[in-house]
Amino acid sequence: MFRIASCLLVLSMTGCASGADPVAARDYTVHPGERITLAGPATLTYIGVTQDSRCPPKVQCIHAGSADVRLHYTGTDGDRDITLRTGEITTATVGARRLQLLDLAFGDAPALTLRVEPLP
Repeated sequence: MFRIASCLLVLSMTGCASGADPVAARDYTVHPGERITLAGPATLTYIGVTQDSRCPPKVQCIHAGSADVRLHYTGTDGDRDITLRTGEITTATVGARRLQLLDLAFGDAPALTLRVEPLP
């Protein structure tokens, strides 16, 4: 019984520490309307895709195209709208963080994979 309680205590402490580490880079996958809570306090909301001319999967296109992803940042340093573009403008800086667009799925409400990391 003591071993189980000790393991649970260690696991719960590890979960809290890893979730609260404000200096580590972290990848998030979100859908339109979802919000990421950041340390600071700050939030980053994925508004959606404002234009998408990317070549769909399994289709041969002359031009690969691009998509614009709209985000909204709210923090102690103010509010800001951010647009990232696949293949072109894939990073932005907000507060003491760098945002990097890693992947954008296809579809009506495409999932966005975003890396949030502290500035060096």
